[in-house]
Formats: sequence, structure tokens, C-alpha cells
Amino acid sequence: MRYLRVYHCMVGLFKNETKSVFSFLLPDGSKPDSSTKDALAQAVKSLTIDSQEKSVLHPVDSTSWIKASTELEVSGFRPDIDIDSTPIAYAQVSIRGVDEDKDIVTGLAILTNSFLTLHWRHRSESRGMKFFHVDLLGVDVSSAVSTYLHYGVSLRKTNNEFLNMGDRTIEITLLSHKDGHENRRALTFWMTLANHLSRKFPGLKFIELD
Repeated sequence: MRYLRVYHCMVGLFKNETKSVFSFLLPDGSKPDSSTKDALAQAVKSLTIDSQEKSVLHPVDSTSWIKASTELEVSGFRPDIDIDSTPIAYAQVSIRGVDEDKDIVTGLAILTNSFLTLHWRHRSESRGMKFFHVDLLGVDVSSAVSTYLHYGVSLRKTNNEFLNMGDRTIEITLLSHKDGHENRRALTFWMTLANHLSRKFPGLKFIELD
């Protein structure tokens, strides 16, 4: 089991202080203020979804949100259509520790107010895992773009069945994109996940933004 380790770092998201590795666009298509490190840090911090009031869907994100919502429905991981099981943030990520046939897979991570789901494919098979926030036991943030999460309970899905897998440690790594809107959605997922984790483990930060 990996225990909580606070990691204050800007490496991975920021390079040369003012240039973001995850160059992103605001919903209106404009670029955020990156004239200083503080300005860029505040722009990234503003992407955090910390309440339902701040989870307004922008028109430019509607197609990607529909895809994430559909994936959640098709997987069977969304038992009820309510506020706690609605996607609030999502991103393509690299995942370690979820597939018995491959060490690292690339898939879609979907965050809701009550759980995190991971979706990927192995050959023709659709696979996935579900983790409730209340079952999170430990966090080990290894870099600004990668973190280990240890859950006491996990639910595994294949094409044909759901399996209770018990405790599991997974590693999630954020992926950058050429598309500025995709990068914004990825950073929104990352900062929102960090916000959820910091609520459970006060003092935890993925990135030092203050």
C-alpha cells in the first residue's frame, strides 16, 4: 500500500517558468495569460471544478462530454442518473495496474462527484474499472503529471461481467495533446481530481500553485 505523500512541484506542467507543456485554449478559443509564472498558474488553477455551480458545460466541450457520458452509460458503471454519477471532468490518460494482459494502457478517465472510472480496450474487448472516492486509502504523487492511488475496493468490468477485485493500487499519468481544448479538458480533470483528493487528505497538492 502507498501512503499519502505531499508533492509540491511545477515540473511536468511548466517549463522555463512561463511556458506550459500543456498549452491550452480557453473555451472561447483564446489563449490564457502566460506572461508570468503566477499568471499561468492561476489560469491552470481556475480550471478546477470544485462545485456543481462551476461545472457548467461549454458548447465547445459538448461533443466530448457526450462521448464521456455515453461511455459511462454503456459500461454499466452509472447505476443512477443523478448529480453524483454525472461526468464532471474527463481525460485521456495512461494507466498502470488495471490490466492483466498489459502493464500500461491508454484510456479514458471519468470523474464524478462520487467515483472515478477508467475505460480502455484490449483487442476487441471493452474493459473498465470503478473506484469510489470513499474507498480511497492512500495517495502517492510521484510527479506533477502522475499519481498513485490506493483503493480498498475496486470493481472490474469486462465485456461479460463485473468482478469485485478488492484493494488495488493504480497509477494515472496525464497525457498532453496537440489540441488546446483537449489539453484544457485534461488539465480540468487533473485539477478537479486533485481537489477531490485534497478534501480527503488535507494538505495534498499535485502542483504548487500558490
